[in-house]
Amino acid sequence: GGGGGDWGGGGGDFDFLFDMEPSESLEEEESIGEEDVSTVEGEEGGEEHMASFVSLLENCFEGISEEGGRGRGEDPFEDGEEDEEESVGVVADDISNPSGEVYNNTAPSMPFSVKKVLRDGLIYAGFMDERIDRCGEKRNIDRFKAHYGVCPETIVLFFGDLFKKHPSLKYKDVFMTINWLKTYSIAHVMAANWGRCEEYINPVLEEYIAKFASLKEGKIRMERFEDETIIVFSIDACHFMVDEFALSPSTRWYDFKKGGSGLKY
Repeated sequence: GGGGGDWGGGGGDFDFLFDMEPSESLEEEESIGEEDVSTVEGEEGGEEHMASFVSLLENCFEGISEEGGRGRGEDPFEDGEEDEEESVGVVADDISNPSGEVYNNTAPSMPFSVKKVLRDGLIYAGFMDERIDRCGEKRNIDRFKAHYGVCPETIVLFFGDLFKKHPSLKYKDVFMTINWLKTYSIAHVMAANWGRCEEYINPVLEEYIAKFASLKEGKIRMERFEDETIIVFSIDACHFMVDEFALSPSTRWYDFKKGGSGLKY
């Protein structure tokens, strides 16, 4: 507006803004703040109050350590989490060990029964008690056979002979070995299913299969047959492809499984 407006010369409503000295007001505020700080620092007895406050905090921490059994500097919440994890681990170990024995201990002290072996085998395979109880007997047996190859009645008889000759074998590792003989799973897969590392699984399988084979002297007996008796055995063989034999060509090298030249052993 013109010279006589509110923002104009003398007599305007905002003339007081131009008359203020900001530098002087800031200096006054800073001086006041310094006086307050100096007054607090110079106050007599300030250090004594601080010392008494620190001692009070120390007494509080000492009381916590005496009641909770925790020393100074330790986090009580962290200890609580560790305790909770340990208790959960105990429960998980009970679930993974259906026989009630120590984890993967030697043969259970209780006698083997079909129901017990059936339940233990299914739990080791990953089925929980709730699922086992909810399914019928036929479904549970089918699942057991899918993981171990035979019915639990056969396993009970096998366990009786096996642990009688080798009582130091571990109960769960026997199930693991039978499962491998059925599924031929690689060690990385078995490490997830059985809770053991590959360095543990591989030598255990070799050792336990040899122990299983040691029962053949008492199970495979030929003395009751006459010498003239002809016994036919089915022998499993491995087939692999080869190049054609140019020096001895013949149809006898044909492998019906590979559809070409092959050998089996």
